[in-house]
Amino acid sequence: MGRQIAIFQNGVASGTIAVAKGAPASAGGLRVILTAAAYVGPFDPTYFLGLVPDGPALTTALPVFPGLDPYRIIEGRARGGAILPTVRLGVDLEPAFDPPVDDPVLGTPFALPTDGSSPTIDRATVYSGALSRFRFVRPSSAADFPVGTAVPLYRGAGGVLFEPLTMVDVPDDGPGGTRLVRLVPMDLLDNVTDPPPGAMVTLVARPGLVIASPDLDGDPSRETIAVTQAAGVDVALDDAGGAGDSGVGSTLSVLMNGGIADTLAIHFVPGTSSSSQPAIRLAEIVGRPTTFVLRCPTPRKVVAVVADPGGDVTRVSVAVSLDGAPLNTFELQPGVAPPGMVLPPGQVFTGVVTAAPRTEGLLAFSLVAEDAAGYRSDPVVRSLPAVLGTPPVVPSLSLTPTTVGAGAPEPLTVAAPVIDDCGATRVMAEVDRGRGFHRLMRLWDNGSRGDAVAGDGVFGAQAPVRLRAPGTYRLRVVARNALGRTGASEPVTLQAIAR
Repeated sequence: MGRQIAIFQNGVASGTIAVAKGAPASAGGLRVILTAAAYVGPFDPTYFLGLVPDGPALTTALPVFPGLDPYRIIEGRARGGAILPTVRLGVDLEPAFDPPVDDPVLGTPFALPTDGSSPTIDRATVYSGALSRFRFVRPSSAADFPVGTAVPLYRGAGGVLFEPLTMVDVPDDGPGGTRLVRLVPMDLLDNVTDPPPGAMVTLVARPGLVIASPDLDGDPSRETIAVTQAAGVDVALDDAGGAGDSGVGSTLSVLMNGGIADTLAIHFVPGTSSSSQPAIRLAEIVGRPTTFVLRCPTPRKVVAVVADPGGDVTRVSVAVSLDGAPLNTFELQPGVAPPGMVLPPGQVFTGVVTAAPRTEGLLAFSLVAEDAAGYRSDPVVRSLPAVLGTPPVVPSLSLTPTTVGAGAPEPLTVAAPVIDDCGATRVMAEVDRGRGFHRLMRLWDNGSRGDAVAGDGVFGAQAPVRLRAPGTYRLRVVARNALGRTGASEPVTLQAIAR
């Protein structure tokens, strides 16, 4: 993930490492382990011009057995010229034996602890950068992972691993037979990231292809979607027209900031379908949660919209599985749109998730609709990771006013939504007066002390704030949940002016 050489001066070697991989802040970032090797011994003028000892190396704990031949450690096998701090360190990896795992005598000697218990290594958390583009991915499967081929892996919300998706097969069977693809937000280095508030993306389908879901505007060839979380959105694709008339292939393009951010190749394959078959046009877990927290299970409402030629859908069943292993099945009932949700035309079904997984993994919900004649829809799958715990998410922060006078106390109202299955136990506003963030005021969700509405998930407070000097100050909101985990909002600025 990152390598660098540094030269010892007065017994200390220092430098920086640029790490290209990260993970969303909402998922807790990506934990990386820092290791090192220091070369000691005599200086040989034939070895890097005598600027580097020719070994051996004193190392921290490593996930590999280090080689002893210095000519196989340094990039270029020690024939690369004078060593410089900007030169990357290379290692030739050679398979020697299968590393022991849970051996009764050896244990797992090459596993590096990530809890800080090792006296020789350190750890760091790397967060994804700002949103740069959107791209299509698919969940990575160990069973299907290619051997001997380098495949980029992206760590998404809740630790789920994704692989790039460049092409997908879609049955050319008329209405129905949809295929799901996942669209996720990425940073500049292709790490899954948390989108900023208001992030939008537009999908454009070429002839022969339709966007079956989501479809809020009635135009199956173009859809503008709000992406609110690192988990991204599932997009259901279908062929246009009847069976066998869509051609060989098509494309689905992702438009962002006036340009094409990604293109998915579509390959049409033969398929069979019935004109009477119902189709699930929308399936969503209300609130679009990014995870299912095992320690704090929260009832999740599922909503589905079904289009049926006869309008006589009788049931929508939901099969729940964890990493492919069945958990249970429940049925949705005819219902209405949840408050604040805009749904496409069709019959609406709702229900509450009754799954109770005990271990971490990928929790999948497979929905199938059936009408009075017994015709069944193609399954539509929605998934989210089941995790032991996650930090609270504070997606935004508002200040009223955004400018105050310096020198004298002035009232300031702070409000921020907090999303957490375990329940926020303490929410604080903090201000940076030039020496780091420190407590400013506590926020509440009880409808008093400056909070607008009790129990709406938006914490607020009003208190007099005194900023002694004119200038720009940064404020943030930090939330702590019942598991002791904390999450913070992005800082916003408060301007103090002389009056």
